[in-house]
Amino acid sequence: MHEEEQFFTLLEQVRREAKEKNNSITKERIRDIYKEMGLKEEQLSFLYDFLEKEHIKLGAFFPSLENDKRESLLEKFEFQNYGHALEILQDAFPKEWKEVQDSLEKLTISIEDLQTAGGNETAIPKKFDDILYPLGWKEIRITGDLLVKMYPRRANQRGRFSDEPFDEKTITGYIDGHNIDFIKGKVAFDLEWNSKDQTFDRDLLAMRTYFDCGLIEVGIIVTRSKELNDVFREVADKRGKSLISKYGASTTWMGKLEYRLKSRRNGGCPILAIGIKKPCVEGYGL
Repeated sequence: MHEEEQFFTLLEQVRREAKEKNNSITKERIRDIYKEMGLKEEQLSFLYDFLEKEHIKLGAFFPSLENDKRESLLEKFEFQNYGHALEILQDAFPKEWKEVQDSLEKLTISIEDLQTAGGNETAIPKKFDDILYPLGWKEIRITGDLLVKMYPRRANQRGRFSDEPFDEKTITGYIDGHNIDFIKGKVAFDLEWNSKDQTFDRDLLAMRTYFDCGLIEVGIIVTRSKELNDVFREVADKRGKSLISKYGASTTWMGKLEYRLKSRRNGGCPILAIGIKKPCVEGYGL
C-alpha cells in the first residue's frame, strides 16, 4: 500500500475509534495502530495536527510509565494537549514534568476544602505551593521596555538601509505585570480553581508573552473538570445551600479554558490543560 493511502487508512481508523469514545482517542492507541501499519514518525506528528483541527480530543499518553502510579493520574485528571505540550514535557523537561506529576498524584481535596469561601485563595492552590516551592519552582513577574530603532534607506539603494539609526524610541512598560504562579527551567505552571473565567485570558497572555520572550517553552494550566459539577450539586455549604452556585458556569473550569485554546489565544505557546476530576475529592460517593 502506498504511504499516502496508508496515512488515510490510519486516519479513517482513528476517526472510527474516536467516534465510539465520545470523539476522543489516546495517543497510545494511535501509536499502536501506526506501528502496525509501518508509518513514518513524521506522518504521526502530521496526524496529531490534523486531528486537533478536526477537534478530536487526543488523550494523554505516558510512554515512560514504569508502574501503575502514573496511570492513576488518568483516573483523577483529564488531559487536553495543545501544540504537543505533553511530548515537549516528556522529552525536553522530564525532571520538571515528574515534579508536576508528583504534585498531581498527591492532590486530595476534602469536602471542607470545597465548602471554604475564598475563590482562588482557598487551601486548594496552597496544596501545590507546599509541594512545588520547596523544589525550586517560583512565582515570577516580568516587565520589559521596547526599544524601536529607525534606519534610513541608503541613497539610491532601494531596499538597502544604513547601519546606524537616525532615531529611536523607547516604549516604557511594553511588557508589564505578567506573572505566573510557578516557573522552573522553561516550564510554566498555573492553577485556576475558582476565579472569574476571564482569568484564563490573563494566564494565556502571560504564557504567550513568556514564550515569545524565550523564557518558557511550554505551559501547564490546571483547573476543574466539568464532572466536578456533580459533586457541587450534591454537596451543601455550611448554610445548607448547594455548592453549585459558588462554582458557577462563569468561573474557571475546563470548558472555559478549552474554547480559548481552540481559538489559539495561547499564541505559539504549547499548553497542557489538566482538569481535576471527582476521584480527587476525598469521601465523595462513599
